Amino acid sequence: VATKTQAKLLILVEVTAPFDDAPSMRIRFDTEEGEHHEYPLRLPLVATCFMEPVKLDPGAFMQRWKSLEGQERECQEVMKLPPNAPGIDEDYMERVANIIVNGFKF
Repeated sequence: VATKTQAKLLILVEVTAPFDDAPSMRIRFDTEEGEHHEYPLRLPLVATCFMEPVKLDPGAFMQRWKSLEGQERECQEVMKLPPNAPGIDEDYMERVANIIVNGFKF
């Protein structure tokens, strides 16, 4: 990645069992100057639902897998807080969690 540029990496996660703690990953890279960098990251994943696994033969699996491809199957939006917005604290995150839980009727 060139200096003062960005790279995007899309990570698709399939949750196969409920989890209590957010998954983590470690990013490692070396610069052109030979500096080694390593960053542990907690992934911001929220399991919104969990269903029982389904046993499929290879043909049925591929049919379902291919049905997930295509336009408008994914949506991403990055939002910035206004300069005068209050900070994100534990109370704010609790309100967000309540909106998600009540909105999705968990």
